[in-house]
Amino acid sequence: MAPRGSQPGGAAALLTELRSAIEPAAARMAAIRTPLTQASELVGLAGRLWQAGREGDAEGFLRLDTQFHALVLEISGNEMFAKLHHLVDEVLSGRTHYGLMPRYPAPEALQLHVDVATAIQSGNADKAASAMLAIMQRTMAEMSSIWDQSIAAPGGEMLHLDSGAILGFS
Repeated sequence: MAPRGSQPGGAAALLTELRSAIEPAAARMAAIRTPLTQASELVGLAGRLWQAGREGDAEGFLRLDTQFHALVLEISGNEMFAKLHHLVDEVLSGRTHYGLMPRYPAPEALQLHVDVATAIQSGNADKAASAMLAIMQRTMAEMSSIWDQSIAAPGGEMLHLDSGAILGFS
């Protein structure tokens, strides 16, 4: 059996699994370690992210979403987690630029970002981790149906949708 990362969509799946392991832990640590000013900045980002999502502003949403996840990684206080923001940026950018993100994100997904931010602000480590895990689980569920699809190219040729190749990982 071929390694999962070499299968269609495998690299994107692996990166999302990595995010699922790291980001809830980062949110938990952020709730414990973050000064109020940075936590308030995160809450403000979540509010602007909500607005961009509700207005269908895909580019604004992407910019704010990457800032949100990068800030969670940064305020976790773990320098290794903070360095992973480039990976998260690439995954989020790839999803947006290749039409894998809905124009209007689900209200539940928007609320989960607000839940992460307010849990971090209030110092509720368990709630911060569980809300971030819910974001990751939602992402995995949404993307798993896409990772293994084949699509018809112009002219009828069948192509595999490989988000790993889209992101430059295959």
